[in-house]
Amino acid sequence: MRDIQILQQTIPNQCPSIHKKRFSSLILATKSVLDGSDLTLTKLGRKLETNTTVKHAIKRVDRLLGNRQLHREKDRIYKWHAYLIMGANPCPVILVEGSDVREQLRYMTSRASVALDGRAITVFEQVFEYGQYNSPKSHQTFLDKLQSILPNKISPIIVSDAGFGHTWFR
Repeated sequence: MRDIQILQQTIPNQCPSIHKKRFSSLILATKSVLDGSDLTLTKLGRKLETNTTVKHAIKRVDRLLGNRQLHREKDRIYKWHAYLIMGANPCPVILVEGSDVREQLRYMTSRASVALDGRAITVFEQVFEYGQYNSPKSHQTFLDKLQSILPNKISPIIVSDAGFGHTWFR
């Protein structure tokens, strides 16, 4: 797949600190998703293209998702991705939305996406506990983190849905 080739060529150059084995697992999981796998740990593992048993493939995905170093490196990946998408656009339209992570409404996510050719490409997302999701503190945390990820010389237009409530607009 051309998408995977682009990722395999660019991410190691932009984020050289990513361990090769972790990067390999990330690429395999990405292929699994692009091939139509559902976004659950078990289903990703079952669709993983490896020469191991399904049990070991599921364990590999589990270790990848729980890898603390990958979670520390994800901001660098977000930053690279944002620069790749918005580097040449001085005034991008950023769509901010909130949604529940699971049906039980225990966790909510705030997501910033860029409108590009009729699609919303996610640039950054952050998960909050449901009780803290719509608070001024969580909004400020999200906006501060988004600002740190966006390229320096852009002035984005932020469009958000009404679900954020009155604290978001202050």
